[in-house]
Amino acid sequence: MPRYFDFRESLPKTETHRIQKAQLKQQGITPTTWDRDKGALVDSGRNTLRS
Repeated sequence: MPRYFDFRESLPKTETHRIQKAQLKQQGITPTTWDRDKGALVDSGRNTLRS
């Protein structure tokens, strides 16, 4: 099970409609990322914002 979850309205896709996973990895952890282990949102420095 993944540790980090980030729900988005859309995903970056190629012209052939494949998800651009490298672009998602490059974006990294965002302020809307959910950390399963901490049960909280995290910031880009991986600090807990709220639980």
